[in-house]
Amino acid sequence: CSVYSVGHDGNCIIGDQIYLALSPQKISCDYKIMGQEVMLESSLFGVQHTKNMALALCLGWFLKIDLSAIKIALASMIVLEGRGLIYPLSNNCYLIDESYNSNPTSCGVAIQNLLCGAHGRATQFKTCAILGGMRELGEKTNISHQYMNKPSKKI
Repeated sequence: CSVYSVGHDGNCIIGDQIYLALSPQKISCDYKIMGQEVMLESSLFGVQHTKNMALALCLGWFLKIDLSAIKIALASMIVLEGRGLIYPLSNNCYLIDESYNSNPTSCGVAIQNLLCGAHGRATQFKTCAILGGMRELGEKTNISHQYMNKPSKKI
């Protein structure tokens, strides 16, 4: 039985060089698998996808799929609506749609991704988060909105 681990140690190490771009939409990250350094890119947007990409790399490595084929497959992934799809608007504005099954944790990650993507650009961005009611959280709705307001103050 082969065991592969993904993270900041183990068989597939996620590197520190993570780059998010708003236009064109993409993420790139360096990895090291079994001692070999690899740079992967995808049209996905968000640091949460670095682990998904690492898992794909490990699985491809285990199945002895050629590294160039793995890179091509990851680079050609299509972003689904509500899952980090970026819509360029007028006046250097972007709408990042993270609406699918959103919750306080995923919303916080989306805000951090916005910060990383916006700061990767030479221009300054004005940013805002549009949050729904989160009524499914019941009495925790107000606390969750307050929690979401904390990371947004950094924006």
